[in-house]
Amino acid sequence: MSSRLLGIHVLLIATAGIVAGCAREPGASCRARTGAGQSDRFRYIDELGSTSRVEHTKGPSGVEAIHGVTEIVSSQGRTTHIEERARLDSSGRLSWAEISGAGVGTSALDRVIFDAAAGLVRIDRAGQTLEWEVPTGEPWAYPAPLDQEGRPVVTPVTAWITLRATLASPDVRVLYPDAQRTEVVPRDQLAVPTELGTTVIIGDDGADMDTSGFVERVRVASLGTTLAVTTAPLEVLGLPCR
Repeated sequence: MSSRLLGIHVLLIATAGIVAGCAREPGASCRARTGAGQSDRFRYIDELGSTSRVEHTKGPSGVEAIHGVTEIVSSQGRTTHIEERARLDSSGRLSWAEISGAGVGTSALDRVIFDAAAGLVRIDRAGQTLEWEVPTGEPWAYPAPLDQEGRPVVTPVTAWITLRATLASPDVRVLYPDAQRTEVVPRDQLAVPTELGTTVIIGDDGADMDTSGFVERVRVASLGTTLAVTTAPLEVLGLPCR
């Protein structure tokens, strides 16, 4: 990893580690406020035992850092582990993201890095690295990662990045790393206002945003399941909510 990417990676880890002053609020597993900004922690569950844990930190300047760990359990009992880290600028555009885990492709060692600031996508797969240049005129979004059987699995982090992109620009550039192609999509094809908030559409999957300000649920069509946020006193990303 280049020194530039490493520096962003360290920043994400630092901002995602804010743990002081937690307080229970509706729709969120835990909320913390410090001088560095506000950090919200969420946990999502379904009836099959799948979980998704997300920490979303917004700094005073409006820059956002997101860390998500999603573990999808299929009806056959297989578990797919997907980890996402992302940084959004103050306008809501994705500036950097890293996705790793079996959900990215066919190998548990797969990793994709989206460096929107440099217009570059890096794919690490099976010991090989591929770099791909992408236009940066529109904000970036990426499709739902894949589970071990190649089925798309939308995550709260993926949904949030897509939503923020639609709020930043009339058009969004959706990247498909496996095919090394992009598609510019009007935002009204990705985000639909509803009475309760907004529904984000990612392929055949959907995610609902409510008035609490983050993702309320994600509907994974390929698995016929829904991951919904819970306010139960659960640990999120290994951090106790006190």
